[in-house]
Amino acid sequence: MDLSPNSSISPFDYWVSGDVTIHETAVVAPGVILQASPGTSIAIGAGSCIGMGAVLQSQGGNLEIGAGVTIGTKVLLVGRIQVGDFACIGPSATLFNHQVEASTVIPAGSLWGDPSRPWQAEATQPEDSLPSPWDNEEATSQISESETVPESPPAETPEPEMVTPDEITSPMPPAEKPTVIGQVYINQLIVTLFPERELFKKLS
Repeated sequence: MDLSPNSSISPFDYWVSGDVTIHETAVVAPGVILQASPGTSIAIGAGSCIGMGAVLQSQGGNLEIGAGVTIGTKVLLVGRIQVGDFACIGPSATLFNHQVEASTVIPAGSLWGDPSRPWQAEATQPEDSLPSPWDNEEATSQISESETVPESPPAETPEPEMVTPDEITSPMPPAEKPTVIGQVYINQLIVTLFPERELFKKLS
């Protein structure tokens, strides 16, 4: 954006139309346009300075410039505007129906109060209405308490069956015969090798 002074404006005079009041100590640069619509007025306070090429037009209300205000070159003020004392409006700034507080600085090339571009807040929930993670936990606990699942009955332990002594089988393997040493071992070996010998003993 070109913020340089507009050199094409006539350097000889400024133009005034309608109910315009300029304080005797105010300075209005050449090429300034001051136009008050019917039923409105423009008032420029003491010691204020209006830069070259600025356009001030009151519409729908009065346009009031306080004392010691500095308005840069190529500034556009349109509508119902109030500029507080010792405020500064940078070059090429545009204001529509805006109120400037005293000692406020408006950056150069900025746009304030444009009715064709209404400001819209982002579609976000306010901080107070943001869902809390604890809310979900409380809701879950409330649901679980209200919808109590019936407890299943405890599993019945089967009674042990009666076993008769005849059905009991010994799980223990047969015990091994102990090793015999000496004469006893020889006698058992003879019986094993000659079983008929024992039979003869019984018959005799």
